[in-house]
Amino acid sequence: MDPDANLTEQRELAARLVVLDDVEDYNLVDVGSLLIDAARLGELVLALDGWLVKVGYLPKRWAFGDAHGTRTD
Repeated sequence: MDPDANLTEQRELAARLVVLDDVEDYNLVDVGSLLIDAARLGELVLALDGWLVKVGYLPKRWAFGDAHGTRTD
C-alpha cells in the first residue's frame, strides 16, 4: 500500500462528503454514490491505520507538512 496515494484519495473522498453539509435538497443526493464513497473512505482509513501500525512511517504530507497540513511539496 502506498500511504501517500491512500492519503490523497482519503482527502478527495472527504472533500466530496463534506460538501454534502451545504446541500439544501437532499433529494438531489445520489445515495448510492455517497455509500460507495463512504465505504471506500472507511477502507482507506483502516488500510492506512494498518500500515502505520505495521510499517510505522507516515505519509509524506503528514511527516513533512505544517501543523495545518497545508504544505503541498
